[in-house]
Amino acid sequence: MKTCQEVQKLLGEDYEVQIQKTMKNNHCERLGITVRERNEKIGRTFYLEEYFQRNIDVETVAHQIAESMLESIPMPLMKWAESFNLHNLGNLKNLIRFKLVNYDANKEELAERPYIRYLDLAIVFYIVIDSNPDGVMTTKIFNYNLADWKITEEELFKIARQNMERQFPVCVHTLKNVLLEGILEHGEEIDEEDVFLIKEMAKDAPALYVMTNRSQTFGASCMLYDSALEDFAKSQGCNVVILPSSIHEVLLLKHEKGMDFKDMREMVMEINRNEVPEEDVLSDSVYLYDWKKKEIQRVE
Repeated sequence: MKTCQEVQKLLGEDYEVQIQKTMKNNHCERLGITVRERNEKIGRTFYLEEYFQRNIDVETVAHQIAESMLESIPMPLMKWAESFNLHNLGNLKNLIRFKLVNYDANKEELAERPYIRYLDLAIVFYIVIDSNPDGVMTTKIFNYNLADWKITEEELFKIARQNMERQFPVCVHTLKNVLLEGILEHGEEIDEEDVFLIKEMAKDAPALYVMTNRSQTFGASCMLYDSALEDFAKSQGCNVVILPSSIHEVLLLKHEKGMDFKDMREMVMEINRNEVPEEDVLSDSVYLYDWKKKEIQRVE
């Protein structure tokens, strides 16, 4: 592949550059280039779709990958990651995280990983090795890791949830504010007409809130934080409808009598098929949080 050859040419013989196919969430296969120093076990994978979707030519992609590899991750970190002792739970406890994925779409991979079934979802676990502006270096937790550590899935979940709640606390904002902030954050010009249209849309629709975490990554997991939904439901004084926007966030709205859940499910399905990247889809279901029972259920 030309991109791979160009990266190899730029980095020289001190690096190994290989094409890598990786199975991601929802059984989505992604094509990337993995780069590592020769004789090292740890490297970085750069997924090519992210570059080519922006219509960047091969030479520019190769230069960006080479520069990112040389500048972003210091080699001491790579050496540390390589010596990572996955047998010692004590050294890893603060680095364990969890995320929510669709159960049916990930059945094949779940056979090799510890997980907890939750409605039509699954709670899966991973370890964060490093985080920087270019991305996050993680490794999945497998069944053999759990056997080494001699703990149960429930104990693993307790550790992961404590870490997530402490390091990535829940964030809840109105959808209107999220839309406005998103426009500004991406440097787009916003005029009075844009603001008016967003406010008018929000005026005619039920009040929608976005629940995610501070990193806005795998934020749908906040549904399972100890009191996140309970606190929100108390602030609204009623049960809460949960729409799974993606693995990174969920939408919340007050439950009212006579709501048409069939229409909601159809809307969620349509958005999942047409707007959300396949890898980020969480579920086609609609959920209801019962604030008195303090539990989530699927709405049939």
